[in-house]
Amino acid sequence: MRRAALAVASEPAAGEAAQAYLQAGGDAIGAVASGFFAAAGQTPGVLFGPLALLIAQVGAGVRAFDGRQRQPGLEQRRPRGLGPEDKASPAARVAVPSGIAALLVALRYGQQVSLAKVVSPGLGIAKQLGCERRAAVLDQIQRLGAAALAAPAISRPLIHLAGPSEGGLLGLADLAAIPEIDHPARSLDRTRIAPWENAPPHPAGADLEWQEQLTRQQGLCARDLRGGLAALCYDRVSNGLTVDELELMLPLQGVPPRRGIPRVAPGSFLPAPTPLAIELSASDVPISAAVHLHGRATLIVHAPSSNP
Repeated sequence: MRRAALAVASEPAAGEAAQAYLQAGGDAIGAVASGFFAAAGQTPGVLFGPLALLIAQVGAGVRAFDGRQRQPGLEQRRPRGLGPEDKASPAARVAVPSGIAALLVALRYGQQVSLAKVVSPGLGIAKQLGCERRAAVLDQIQRLGAAALAAPAISRPLIHLAGPSEGGLLGLADLAAIPEIDHPARSLDRTRIAPWENAPPHPAGADLEWQEQLTRQQGLCARDLRGGLAALCYDRVSNGLTVDELELMLPLQGVPPRRGIPRVAPGSFLPAPTPLAIELSASDVPISAAVHLHGRATLIVHAPSSNP
């Protein structure tokens, strides 16, 4: 029996926004993006965190979008580095957000809709909560797209808190850069996953809190009536560097340079769990999309005409 479009999520606000987007005739790609922005409007530690997305469309294959954070420091002089006993400041551990750019690139594969339609649920939630500065950030994104991060209203507060003057590495070149985030998914028999899923951590990044990332990770899956599927994972950070001017929080996932340890190259992606999978039939028709949340339930949706 043919089933309706559906979104399932680990967070109610994300799920409700995604379902509303589908019910208005939207596609699965836009639905998960809308759900993400709803979560970002509700919680300060979502918008600048890492994310990953898999999408599948009938006859178009499966693509993966890499929204992990990146190591900062582009176009800056190499810092001297911390000593073995030196403690890194929060500013030194701030990385570069790529999630917004990843979502906006993914949206190009879907229906041609205004970015405002995708971002508006988060903007509305932020205003309802009285978070006008957070709402202003989302408004910048819906008007400027990925370029919003390099706009002065957003870049200045970020660099003020996490730039070289505060012991960090974040600069305007980092925020303006759009990395390579669009990839064909990797094939494992009839399953498709992100091609970077098993990428080993850099030796200097051994202190990255992988287990903490697993426990704070959230997920969202959607199917549309055209046979499209999407699976998204993102972080909800509760402990980071607070940007009061934006009413947002920066996760602490960057790797501070240390003397005697190979440096993580500026612009390189930092490890993050990517528990996403899309299953295809023997004839490469999308069957299901899933997010496997560590120690919690697996979120899954089946294509409208498939059997669960």
